Amino acid sequence: MITEEEIIKEGERIIAEFGEYAREFSLKDSFYHGKFGRCLRFYVKTLEEQEYRLLFHRNGVLCLTNSMHFESFEQFFNSLSPAFRDLFGRKLQDKLQNLVIK
Repeated sequence: MITEEEIIKEGERIIAEFGEYAREFSLKDSFYHGKFGRCLRFYVKTLEEQEYRLLFHRNGVLCLTNSMHFESFEQFFNSLSPAFRDLFGRKLQDKLQNLVIK
């Protein structure tokens, strides 16, 4: 069973990984849910200024604002943030280009 400390660390990792693709990305709280188990609730403001409350649990990410379900944060941003796709695409292209140059 995952501990409170472990899930908080996972939340911090998620923010560190995807925070650059959001105007604001913060962990609001952690709690246990009967259906989903240990959960984290995040607040996200996308680069397009859209605001979402997200629930992260063992089955993926649930967008509380409009009840959409995603398997990952990348899927969430790809679905709801065109700016994420642009930044992610550029970052991926740079990484691939660096591999080719080496």
